[in-house]
Amino acid sequence: MMNKQGKVGGKIHIFDLLLILVVILVGITAFERLTDNELISFSQEEDVKVKYEVVFTEYNSEYFTSVDIGDQLAEDKKFLDGEITNIVIEDRIITRVDNNGQIISAADPLKKKVTIEVEATASYENPIYKIGKQELREGLPHFLVTQKANLSGVISELERIE
Repeated sequence: MMNKQGKVGGKIHIFDLLLILVVILVGITAFERLTDNELISFSQEEDVKVKYEVVFTEYNSEYFTSVDIGDQLAEDKKFLDGEITNIVIEDRIITRVDNNGQIISAADPLKKKVTIEVEATASYENPIYKIGKQELREGLPHFLVTQKANLSGVISELERIE
């Protein structure tokens, strides 16, 4: 396969072959970075209407005085196409075991469970929904940002309404 002079098949030197492979790899990498894989991607992105609920359990109820129905979502100093449609504040139930081994459930005197419902236009690229830079999926953490509030919760429900 390789002769005494280091030529593969007697025609091309092995180092020339390695140099050609490196140039091809650099070319492919540069092409992918410049096109952001848009030319290679086979999936199509579309805008869809979604409704999702974000649950907050680790905040005092005073944090939610700055959140109102109709507030528009924001990200990176820009408004997104989404707004808060409902806010439900409930007692946060905590469960403890007393000294006698009995299970006791009661409302937490300091913290509330708050569920905020949002309707928004999300980008959908199979199978991922995104609003701004955030992926929407049940169970994922979600940063709910408006002009007056910045809260972190967990998405409990997500449904496509369009």
